[in-house]
Amino acid sequence: MPEFSFTDWLLFALLCVPVLATLLPLVNHNHWSFRIFDFPRPQIAAVSLLCVVLNYVLQQHEHWLFVAFEILNLGCFAYQLKEISAYTRLSKPEVLRYRGEDDGRTVSLITANVLTGNRRSGLLLGQIGRYRPDVVLTLESDDWWERQLAVLEREQGYGYTVKIPLDNLYGMHLYSRLPLRNAEVRHWVAEDIPSIAAEMQLR
Repeated sequence: MPEFSFTDWLLFALLCVPVLATLLPLVNHNHWSFRIFDFPRPQIAAVSLLCVVLNYVLQQHEHWLFVAFEILNLGCFAYQLKEISAYTRLSKPEVLRYRGEDDGRTVSLITANVLTGNRRSGLLLGQIGRYRPDVVLTLESDDWWERQLAVLEREQGYGYTVKIPLDNLYGMHLYSRLPLRNAEVRHWVAEDIPSIAAEMQLR
């Protein structure tokens, strides 16, 4: 067995990163340390490919451990591309566009992750004014965002609301033109992570 140099161990540690980042989200656990890797899939794919190239360039010997992790990184790269493809034109839409007449049983909505520190509320209000959805749901909205969105109630007919302003990136605000029934705030994941459950009366 060849003796590994510091560069070898550094390379091996780098090879492990995309593998762990790919495997952790497969664990059925709601903790952020597992779920956070559900999101940066393009970055994980890029690092996987970079690791394969670096392993090819820097490895001084063909030890089975490096070969195995090179193959694992190629597998991670392929898996991440598969997951990413679901959000591109390469995949067939799961929800088809409704082309029939409005029979009073359809609902239009806008969901917006506003990013708590973002202060460009005019961009969101402009989209709401343009599309005039039945329902608006904001995520990561705090007290500042609640004040900016108050115009929806005053001037745009969103008379039914559920407001949860929080500064921990889990705030939510629900605005509806349609009547809401049995609306309640629930905490399925953790006490500081709210969800909204409600019934909506269609036209």
